[in-house]
Amino acid sequence: MKKMVLLNIFVFLLYFTSCNETKKVTEVFENIELSGKYTITRINGKNITDRIPTIVFNSIDKSASGNGGCNGYFGNYTLTGNKLNFGIFTVTEMYCDEPIMDIERAFFKALSETGFFKIENNLLTLYSNTNRTVLLKANHDKKE
Repeated sequence: MKKMVLLNIFVFLLYFTSCNETKKVTEVFENIELSGKYTITRINGKNITDRIPTIVFNSIDKSASGNGGCNGYFGNYTLTGNKLNFGIFTVTEMYCDEPIMDIERAFFKALSETGFFKIENNLLTLYSNTNRTVLLKANHDKKE
């Protein structure tokens, strides 16, 4: 009988301790904020080396801005846990040579298809909302 009581107490304590730890992890996860400037290094698996797009996250007003490689842009984003969605961006209307415009179009398409993100070792990775493929990778610019 003593063994059963002790076992029940142990299971009870284990259950409430693990629930508390899960709650802490959830609270930390939900409070992740994106902020700072990121330089894009890869879009859809292709390395970017010329006229590199940037994105600057402002966690206070949930705005995003930067340069797509040719044109400047700004807009808003929503963030819930690791779910990330961008609103419609306002973009300047300059024209650059076609290789640059191809990169910019791919960049804005990747942003519009974003559904999730991960930050690991100052590397931001954006994933597709539909099939979880990697859309782009970006390095955090520590100077910002």
